Amino acid sequence: MKYDFFLITPFNDSASSKSAVEYFFQSREMDFTLAEEKNNDIYNCFIYHLELEDEKIKILQEQLLTKLQENSKSDGVILPRDYFKNQSGFIAFDMDSTLIECECIDELAVKAGVGDEVKKVTAAAMRGELDFSESFVKRLSLLDGLKLSALDELKDELPLMAGMESLVTKLVASPWKTAVFSGGFTYFADSLQERFGFDYVRANVLECGPEALTGKHIGGIVDSQVKKESLLELAAKENIDPAFTVAVGDGANDLPMIHTSGQGFAFHAKPIVCAEAPNAVKNCDLSALEFILNL
Repeated sequence: MKYDFFLITPFNDSASSKSAVEYFFQSREMDFTLAEEKNNDIYNCFIYHLELEDEKIKILQEQLLTKLQENSKSDGVILPRDYFKNQSGFIAFDMDSTLIECECIDELAVKAGVGDEVKKVTAAAMRGELDFSESFVKRLSLLDGLKLSALDELKDELPLMAGMESLVTKLVASPWKTAVFSGGFTYFADSLQERFGFDYVRANVLECGPEALTGKHIGGIVDSQVKKESLLELAAKENIDPAFTVAVGDGANDLPMIHTSGQGFAFHAKPIVCAEAPNAVKNCDLSALEFILNL
């Protein structure tokens, strides 16, 4: 079967990573050709054409990708040949720790004086050790009485994930349909939609009193199942083949949509997510996806 192997590597790591990858192909007697070279402001991308039997794909994933990502600053992704070459689709992102470099509920907890308690629960939930919905209700209850001005403060200081602005700007300018599916809050997800032009947002709605949070939410909780169902629902609405849906996330509650999508990506993710996702970007920033999606 024909595949593309994407080697995405910082400029200062390119020569050594390229040599290591090609040595691996040669030593395993794999049929490969360096088909294309691309670059952006930070990375080189070397796209290799491979013709492999299915059992060699497993060897590639277990032996090459693992060592490459552990021992270099580079990433590798394997896709069927020309998967996104002339094909746009539907892409859904988790928000917290994927599009932005924080967990909003943790940052609000710091402002409420309960940061340590909430961060411990968040970390356990993202590792898949706690039920997400139960942990969400528990964490949110601790924000009861937090002044609404704290939300504005956080919205104004949200740290964007490296590469996010470049990737999303290109996606929005292309035929791709884009979405944010967040177990966080519409208050922040809507601000990203307004700023960058995402087509869809699914997130939790905070219940607010006249001056402060009530520690409760309005409507259902956006959990892993809602993310998965939203991916399928909105792709169908846009008449997009499920094979050309993409999901990107870092936490255990992203796994169902990652598994359901045509190509799912763990991004700087928890170990359980990296272990289960079909693709993982562990070292490079979000702009690495520009090469994979042919933007």
